[in-house]
Amino acid sequence: MAVRVAFVLLVLGLTYGLRLGSHALIDYDEAVYAQASREMHERGDVLLPTVGGEPFVEKPPMLYWSQYAGYALLGTNEWGARGGNALAGLALLFVVFALTRRTLGDRSAIRSAWVLGTATAYLLITRIAVTDLLFTLWMITSLLCAHRALETKSRRWFLAASAAAGLAMLAKGLVGILLPGGALLIHALLTKRVRVILQPTWVIPGMLLALLVGSSWTLALGATHGFEFLEKLFGEHHVSRFLEPMQGHAGPFWYYLPVLLLGFLPWTAFLLPARWAEAKDEPSRHLIQLLWIYALLALVFFSISATKLVNYVTPIFPCFAIITAAGMERVANERPRGEWAMAAWISVAGTFGLAGLVFFLPTIFGALPYWVGDKVLREFPGLGSEILLSKDAVLGVGGAFLLVAVLGAIVCVRGTLEHLVRITAATAVVGTLLVVFCLLPVLDAHLLRPLGRIARTAAANEGEAPVALVGIRHRPSTLFYGIRRIEYVPEDHAPSVNTLFAGPDARIALTTSAMLSDLTARGEIEVIARDTGYVLVHCLPR
Repeated sequence: MAVRVAFVLLVLGLTYGLRLGSHALIDYDEAVYAQASREMHERGDVLLPTVGGEPFVEKPPMLYWSQYAGYALLGTNEWGARGGNALAGLALLFVVFALTRRTLGDRSAIRSAWVLGTATAYLLITRIAVTDLLFTLWMITSLLCAHRALETKSRRWFLAASAAAGLAMLAKGLVGILLPGGALLIHALLTKRVRVILQPTWVIPGMLLALLVGSSWTLALGATHGFEFLEKLFGEHHVSRFLEPMQGHAGPFWYYLPVLLLGFLPWTAFLLPARWAEAKDEPSRHLIQLLWIYALLALVFFSISATKLVNYVTPIFPCFAIITAAGMERVANERPRGEWAMAAWISVAGTFGLAGLVFFLPTIFGALPYWVGDKVLREFPGLGSEILLSKDAVLGVGGAFLLVAVLGAIVCVRGTLEHLVRITAATAVVGTLLVVFCLLPVLDAHLLRPLGRIARTAAANEGEAPVALVGIRHRPSTLFYGIRRIEYVPEDHAPSVNTLFAGPDARIALTTSAMLSDLTARGEIEVIARDTGYVLVHCLPR
């Protein structure tokens, strides 16, 4: 079993790590976190995050600490920013295996790791440095330790769950304690074991430990810099974010349903038959119940929240993975029948559809400049130029998916469900690597890398005044790639644009080709550089 676990971690580690630093940082979230960590590292300060020299306390510091260590070991680059996140993804796979094997058995535990590690959303989140994966690591650790505590009536496991909840709070805030605590309480009530977790020798030290760990950074930062930051951290980014949409990230109540269905691909079709599969014993049934309670509680919580982002529901995917793997256990060595056969054929059909989509990508990318409107070009100027995909890359990626789909169809007729699981996992791994090596470089060259290049050019020309980003908001990657200070200038706000031409010296401005005419209408400019839809100019004094 140790060899199989090592194989899973090696294969998925390569999937998460290969070319991890090959594409530029993604604005807004990934880039702003990377810049905050960079400034902390340059100052040698592990307490106060800053962006552009100003305090940045939107999130607790766990991601910043992982990036701080990454910069120290790997350099101040994309590798350093993302390396800790990828390791957290591997760590969570090991946690899922180690903390479910006693209850579900070795085969279901290793299958849980495969299913989680190859789910589409998980493959994406391991390669993008945001707070949600570290949050998920400690959240799921807390849930699984709490389950072990209830099953074994062990206070040590309960304290481990409490400590993990505190670490989840250090990753993303109070929700790290509220969600697992709420799920555990509901589960204990339903299984008539609430007295176990509420006994004073459990609940008092557990709550104290969780709060001590979770609030350690808050107390340390407040003691050294004052507690004024609490208004922004909790008032704005906890309460206000929940009550009002921030930065335009709103959505309907059902926003996360398609996110979960698409994010759990290629395993989505197997979740429903697993849902009503009979658990082998009471501990297994209790574990599945706890995971469903948490998944539904988290779904309702984030659906009610006014601010919605696709990565918020990342902690639900490990629950789905364990439920799916456990449900497969009794039928894994049989030919798919009934609901399992339907799920298997849906999965195979999805792979055929994916192959067709890949073959159609050149047509889609070739038509993008004609489909996108002026508003989209202002946000993503690289879409204004034709994105050319290599025919060999398209044939390689599409052909690989087509081959796997054919193999999956053969397995549906003559093989077992376990064979299909292996083929599906292999499809996800091979598909991800092909995308990383063949498609991602093309997208990076058009959509991400140009802004970093022109930011370096701006850094070489900037003077005392900040570089003005005209009509380009939420681009902290410009700071990471060299500019010392930036100023956001709305292109539709005439007084702000006019100030660029009012000083005694020329101001440097960064805008897009789609907005260049708006700038030239305000005054005389001198073009310094152009790069894939971005334009760097001198705004000359009147």
